Amino acid sequence: MSTAVRPKPRDDAYTVLLSISLLAMIGACVMLYYDLKRFPSLKPPATYGQAAPITAAPRIDDNLPAPPADNTPPPGTPPANANPPDGTNAPAKTDPSKPE
Repeated sequence: MSTAVRPKPRDDAYTVLLSISLLAMIGACVMLYYDLKRFPSLKPPATYGQAAPITAAPRIDDNLPAPPADNTPPPGTPPANANPPDGTNAPAKTDPSKPE
């Protein structure tokens, strides 16, 4: 049985990160305490638990226009196979880095 004395391991970057996160958590708890201390009481308001009066919500589809009867696209929408606006019938370039 060997009784050799081993040196104590040095702290590394993970130990430093762990201590920084511990200080950040303690600081956040202190800030939360001072934030909650600003309020006069932590009791809920007197209306807590009572039901709110029920009112009818307006219907949202009363103001919408009716859809087209034959599923046509709205005016101004070009068809899917339309030519480019410059009048040419050339397909779009696929790779802009290659010259024509």
